[in-house]
Amino acid sequence: MKHRYLSLTMIVMGVLLAGAGPARAQDWGIKGGVNFGDVAWGEEVVLDTKLAMGAVGGMFMRFQPAKVISLQLEALVSQVIVDFSSQGADVTNTLTNLQVPVLIRYTVFNGSSVRVRAQGGASFEVVLFAQENVSGATQDIRETVAPWGASFVVAGEVEWNRWVFDVRYVLGVTDIYQQEVAADFPARQRAVQVTAGFRF
Repeated sequence: MKHRYLSLTMIVMGVLLAGAGPARAQDWGIKGGVNFGDVAWGEEVVLDTKLAMGAVGGMFMRFQPAKVISLQLEALVSQVIVDFSSQGADVTNTLTNLQVPVLIRYTVFNGSSVRVRAQGGASFEVVLFAQENVSGATQDIRETVAPWGASFVVAGEVEWNRWVFDVRYVLGVTDIYQQEVAADFPARQRAVQVTAGFRF
């Protein structure tokens, strides 16, 4: 199942990138906000992790490869925080990822100054840094986390003149941790990202 989801994600991203390649970017912008994240553990894993807030920010570019297709490509730096804290023990894993979402855009409402769009697509992530914090003491845990991952993305966007507001749900389809760890503790990203940006 995991390999089927991963293959589908890579195919979708490849097709979209190929379609956007010859198109000229319509505009671009910057965005930033917060990532409200948790993880979905395997059915046999008994762990109670908490919703944690991290930062997300970067840039986006928009393309119009065809009349009916509008694409948005992004390069974001996003924090995924897994919070194991309980009973006075503060334990968190913080992954800082380079996230590359590729989204198809559909206009729901197009006014003179306000536009509303639905977006959907896939995202590819590469882990830049990974740290574990135990009551203030930190250590590198890159060897225990998967070096890359993939997700599906569903989003809603409101654009007011040149300001852009986005809310999206990120559904991870690959394990956060390395195969040796994921065999006993499978965990996949689940996050809601809320951002504000400006297009140029």
